[in-house]
Amino acid sequence: FIQNMGVGGEVTRLPKDFFGEYLAVINANIAGGKSDAFINQKISLASKIDGKGEISNTLVITRSHTGQNEKDSWYRKTNQNYIQILAPLGSKLIDISGDSEKKIKPLVNYKRDYKTDPDVAAIENGEQFGKQVFDTWFNVPAGKTKKLELRYKNPEKIHLKKQKISLYHFIFDKQSGVNGSLEFSIEAPPGFVWQESGGPYFIYKNDNPTSKEIVSLQLKKL
Repeated sequence: FIQNMGVGGEVTRLPKDFFGEYLAVINANIAGGKSDAFINQKISLASKIDGKGEISNTLVITRSHTGQNEKDSWYRKTNQNYIQILAPLGSKLIDISGDSEKKIKPLVNYKRDYKTDPDVAAIENGEQFGKQVFDTWFNVPAGKTKKLELRYKNPEKIHLKKQKISLYHFIFDKQSGVNGSLEFSIEAPPGFVWQESGGPYFIYKNDNPTSKEIVSLQLKKL
């Protein structure tokens, strides 16, 4: 019932013939008090298809902490955010900037007399829910705005010479309880346009996206 209502928070399963881009951003405030109540988030994904049909992406996540003037100290705490970005399985991270260094000293020696949980190992290796996971710490002190930027490539590429019109989909899964704006832009390869915009660029903006946003486009050869 919950899944049918679209509020289950489940991650979209991509079909084998899926061509396009998938994105989910998952935040977890750890030891950051109740600072989440004063965090504003903006997500911007810019995709580009080159002449070889390869897709490169630049993802910018902007988070602002506006709780600096609150009376209660738990609202003024630094938002210590463990963030996970889910992309199509096999995506390759090229560069990341703006993240925070986090050193954690374990209380016990886990290499001694402990076995590795295969589910945990899969997450640490960058795979979860059938998606590629890029994870890091992204902390924001009260009264500050910070940006996290990632550049990565999609594992699949479109065969531009085989067809005159190709279908492209962008799917965004929003984390339950986290509000913020979403912007998606994409540039067509040379000699192609997006049928929906009539040009090589298409931009989608949504100040309050639903739990699942799907943008379907047609790439047309000139």
